[in-house]
Amino acid sequence: MPEEARPPAAPRPSAPRPFAGLAAASLPIGGLAVGAGIGWLIDRSAGTLPWWTIALTIAFGIAGLYHMVKEGQR
Repeated sequence: MPEEARPPAAPRPSAPRPFAGLAAASLPIGGLAVGAGIGWLIDRSAGTLPWWTIALTIAFGIAGLYHMVKEGQR
């Protein structure tokens, strides 16, 4: 069969991602841990305990939740 007479190929379904849920669930947990760690380091060096720790834990936790939702929509 000549190349130009061949029908177009059907799109292939995406491969299953068995650990997608686990990867998505680790995003907010990692965000909380990283935010708390960076905040603690800033607080320790600036002597402002616990303000940076609280602020960055909340900010990184929200960012982790946002990325988890975006990952779930894929």
